[in-house]
Amino acid sequence: MCKMGNRIKMCRTKQKLTQEELAEKLGLKKSAIAKYENGRVENIKRSTIEEMAKIFGCRPSYLMGWDNVDYIIETNSDEHILIETYNSLPELSQKRLLKYASSLSNLTKLEEPVLNAAHARTDITVPEDADISEKDVMDDENF
Repeated sequence: MCKMGNRIKMCRTKQKLTQEELAEKLGLKKSAIAKYENGRVENIKRSTIEEMAKIFGCRPSYLMGWDNVDYIIETNSDEHILIETYNSLPELSQKRLLKYASSLSNLTKLEEPVLNAAHARTDITVPEDADISEKDVMDDENF
């Protein structure tokens, strides 16, 4: 079985579709889907591959074996919606969206909790006779 055939079958089964159901969605016969999956037909129409990719929530290049991304974007997931939105934008707007996403990512990093070294550690137990640093500083007349 060819790589494209394997991926079509894997995506179809992951979507819990029968060959007949996928064929119906694509306006094809069940035998066409079986031929695609068995590798007997490798010259699939571009429009058919694009429609399959939409149904499966992946890129056409993944189905054709050109892209080695080992995950499929779930249809209607936030990630899928974001990618669809990005792809629908003109090039200038795509660049603006990427710039905005990068800025937002940097802001999010600033919101992460910062370790404050001025406070005592809570993840270890310090014996009472070993913790004399606070007392030394507080008792120091020159401090």
